[in-house]
Amino acid sequence: GGCGLNTVCHTADKISMCDCKPGFIGYPFDGCYPEECTMNSDCPKEMECRNKHCEDACKNACGLNSHCKGIKHRPVCSCRPGYDWNPFLGCQVQKNKECSEDSDCLSNHTCSNFKCVDPCGSVCGN
Repeated sequence: GGCGLNTVCHTADKISMCDCKPGFIGYPFDGCYPEECTMNSDCPKEMECRNKHCEDACKNACGLNSHCKGIKHRPVCSCRPGYDWNPFLGCQVQKNKECSEDSDCLSNHTCSNFKCVDPCGSVCGN
């Protein structure tokens, strides 16, 4: 077979060889396509240049229970409320956390700062 699109054909030792044209990447026999980037600044700020493609900077970057935001071509990981950062495991539940929402508490208590409290305790007369 011949060379694909955006390629150049040359011979070496009587063997036909295909290469992508300068500025193109891919598989020369199938066809080559323009490279998207050579450095991060070629991509939008929330993306980074990986293997000549602009990709989401957050792709596979942060651990479980975390949020990621691409900032200046880098992933910035943060934890949801009630979680602490563990560099090896991602975000882990805070050790002294009793609750994350009211339904985690008894029916007459509410969740405040990750603790179950009686909302009437200091307000109402007992």
